[in-house]
Amino acid sequence: MFSIRRQFVAGIMAVTLFGFASATAQAQPEPVGSGPSGGGQAPAPKPIVFTKESLPQMLKELGYTVTEKSIGNGRVYWQVVAQAGDWRFTVQVLPMVRQDQNQEKITSLLLSSDLGRKISPQTGAQDLLKLLQWNHENAYIQYLAYNAQSGCITFQRPYMFPDATPDEMRRLFEDFFKCTRETYALWNSLSGGAAANAGNGGPAPAGNAQTPVKAATVNNIAGSTWTGNENLPGYGKLTFVFRANGATMIDAKGETQGTWTQNGADVTIRFDGCVYQGRINGQTLSGSGQITAGQQQGQTWTFQVSLQKS
Repeated sequence: MFSIRRQFVAGIMAVTLFGFASATAQAQPEPVGSGPSGGGQAPAPKPIVFTKESLPQMLKELGYTVTEKSIGNGRVYWQVVAQAGDWRFTVQVLPMVRQDQNQEKITSLLLSSDLGRKISPQTGAQDLLKLLQWNHENAYIQYLAYNAQSGCITFQRPYMFPDATPDEMRRLFEDFFKCTRETYALWNSLSGGAAANAGNGGPAPAGNAQTPVKAATVNNIAGSTWTGNENLPGYGKLTFVFRANGATMIDAKGETQGTWTQNGADVTIRFDGCVYQGRINGQTLSGSGQITAGQQQGQTWTFQVSLQKS
């Protein structure tokens, strides 16, 4: 994780960065004093000051595809395309600048990414309230919002410093990708359908195409089978079989028995040590899983399955 100093300052200042407005940030002070003598420790990497040349170069060296874009009035930003696991991301890196002796200096950054499809006209108030609740708990450092230009939910995270080491920049993006995956069930429920193949932040297609299933509205999933994939290391193909008295999960480890509940389109499937929470959209059930016990308690991932028979 980033240093305590950076996280603390970012937490205080993040709420002041909104709507792509220019912001001013002070340069990071150099360390005072020297390390213990004779320790043999290599000096810490020196942060690279952001410029129109150094920032895109750093992003390219991290392995991302970087394209320079124009906002207008000579302002530029960078579009970053990355693949993380079986997810594809497109992130806009917007520099916040200030004029300093006839020269523009980058003082901070805003990472912004539109997610999924356009918001569905059928989006309910409860879905929006869940998003606002997430913002209430997390918006000190990152937040979900609505982009009126694209019609999509957008995920944004400020970085309130004018410099970074390559390792800091890598972890910033990895945290951004991780949070996008973990909130999939939250923001995808507001869109017009599953995010795969439509918009940013969705799981990339995996496996062979499934046999088409006749369109139907699933009012009760008892007696139905759903097959697809989950984004969990060591796993992959995933099947849920729903019966009136329980659920069976079939994955890379075999069959596991559990229970399920349904509240309209929302489905919760519980097993010993983990829980899956998803939403039905047409013939797709997608959402996130979470480990609820053991050393990996709290770990989350995403899943997406399609109706096979009912």
